[in-house]
Amino acid sequence: MSSNTRPGKYPPGELRSLYRLALQQGWRVRRARRRNHWHWFPPDSSKMIVTHSTPCGGSGTQNARARLEDAGLITPQVLARQARV
Repeated sequence: MSSNTRPGKYPPGELRSLYRLALQQGWRVRRARRRNHWHWFPPDSSKMIVTHSTPCGGSGTQNARARLEDAGLITPQVLARQARV
């Protein structure tokens, strides 16, 4: 496995900013053992959201962010949508 694709201690790219937001909001986030996936656990639910550690293209990251937002993660995009309403 090349060093470019090896999963690290923290999610890559935009997932890293979502990771920081999630931890600030009381979420538990962990990397799956021997896999390129991350498990996200909201503070008020036992529901687990799974994201790939290297989402392909912009749509993969957008889909991951949408799933996390649906589970209750408050992102800048959520705040912007609320401000427009």
